[in-house]
Amino acid sequence: RLGIEVDKVFSEEGESAKTTDRPQFQEMLDYCRLHKNSLDYVVVYAVSRFARSSLDHMTTRALLAKFGIALRSVTEPIDDSPFGKFSEQLAAAYAQLDNDTRAERTTLGMRAAIKAGRWPWKAPLGYKNVQTVGKEPNLVPDSEEAGFVKMAFELYAEGSASMRDVLSRLTELGFITKNGKHVSPQSFVSLLRNPLYMGLILLPDWGLRNRGTFEPLVTDELFARVQAKLSGNSVSATPRSKLSPDFPLRVFAKCAHCGIAMTGGWSRGRKQRYGYYRCRNPKCNGVKVPRDRFHREFVAVLQRLQFKPEYLRLFK
Repeated sequence: RLGIEVDKVFSEEGESAKTTDRPQFQEMLDYCRLHKNSLDYVVVYAVSRFARSSLDHMTTRALLAKFGIALRSVTEPIDDSPFGKFSEQLAAAYAQLDNDTRAERTTLGMRAAIKAGRWPWKAPLGYKNVQTVGKEPNLVPDSEEAGFVKMAFELYAEGSASMRDVLSRLTELGFITKNGKHVSPQSFVSLLRNPLYMGLILLPDWGLRNRGTFEPLVTDELFARVQAKLSGNSVSATPRSKLSPDFPLRVFAKCAHCGIAMTGGWSRGRKQRYGYYRCRNPKCNGVKVPRDRFHREFVAVLQRLQFKPEYLRLFK
């Protein structure tokens, strides 16, 4: 329509115009800087695709003007006339209004979701997002990752091992990010400090604190012990196994298949509870044995290891 000869096309697929820090947009500006003596115009489909902020629009527009390059729009009547300049400013202001309105609606939607106990963002490691129906939770434990997250909290809270030792052990067992990469120490600390794993959505900047409708991966008590250890306020480094009269061999006993410390717990039957020791490694589960049988076998081992009287005389 204007008889402008196209020199080069820059196309942005799926990039938001909320910011000027877009790869193709920056390449276009660099190209204008290098070829300013041979270019007359930058042509956009619409001003809203050029920038969503009035300030960004005018700043970038001034930079192009410095190069001697004017802005033209396929769908809007902007040029260097007074009416054209007014139309451009009006289009830029409308683009920002539309962007701010969308942002406000998005924020209100997120606040409503959080107050209803739902997590409106990408699922963290250990969870996966699901489509919500009615008031159903939108996070569910990931069958591959949740076991590792639970084990991370348990190993760090129960033993005297450092955070790096725990992470190293989990990495050996196959603990990775959603992108298939090793979990970094910084990400691991963030994981251990994330209250989402005990089912609590906590957003201080928004003044929001609410219980989620999704399943927690760790108990409040376990999460608190991990925070105390991370902060250096742990009362004692005594392994949890010594604090459990029901399962005194927890942590002390190791799985014969993978070497990970075993855990113990109660399973509820129809009429009573049954105690079991089991391997806590989600990729192993090589050992699961009734508590009473495990205790009897351990006592038998201790009896076999007692010194004979003649050996005791040698020690004396």
